[in-house]
Amino acid sequence: MITKVVMPRIVDLTFEINLRDSSWSKQLPYNLGKPEWNALVLESFLKVIPWVYGFDNTLVEHVILWSHVGTHVEAPYHQDPSGKSVGEIPLNSLVGEGVVLNLSLVLDEDDFLDVGSEEEIRNRYGLAGPLIKRKHLDRLSDKIKEGDIVLLYANLSIEKRALISEEAADWFIEKRIKAVGTHDWSVIFSKKAHEKLLKNNIPIIETLVNLDKVERERVLIIALPLRIIGLGASPARVIAIEDI
Repeated sequence: MITKVVMPRIVDLTFEINLRDSSWSKQLPYNLGKPEWNALVLESFLKVIPWVYGFDNTLVEHVILWSHVGTHVEAPYHQDPSGKSVGEIPLNSLVGEGVVLNLSLVLDEDDFLDVGSEEEIRNRYGLAGPLIKRKHLDRLSDKIKEGDIVLLYANLSIEKRALISEEAADWFIEKRIKAVGTHDWSVIFSKKAHEKLLKNNIPIIETLVNLDKVERERVLIIALPLRIIGLGASPARVIAIEDI
């Protein structure tokens, strides 16, 4: 009798960088550019210089890479010289059970800023979207366990992205999660939330994609940056595995 092996469903959460398509960088959420200059922001910089290795006539590449380009993991060393660098993050902080959550489900209409609140919008990186506070996360409390990797997205436009507040970062720290990630087109970290999470040794995973394609709320998450000690961040391959 042949036993049928059921393979788990794997969802790739990694932004695709396609060197054969020159427009790939324009799709990044932090690379909005300046239309009047016809220029891209420097932060998405990736330069590849191909050459032929004469010994066996094969292609090799010299790569100049921004450590935050595409999907990437940020380590405490990103902001603190005494913190762990990306190559020193324990693997069990980036591999394990986790949850994918749609923050749109816990937002209220009055969470969005009035268009007239210009000073408030400036303080939120120019965004008019909701500020994620403790009250929002309390509504998700039963879905998050200690030691989880938590990935967040929302059904919001890039101009009205949700901003994770400092008090939300405190909530995650109190919950003792081990890593947190975002779909940057719809959810990003405030400066203080970013600082607080890394200060508390919670790695940050940014520029995730396809979170809305994950069908199970609880999944196995694997986020593997390059093992380079002395680097604050690194591009990473991130996947979610269902039905394990």
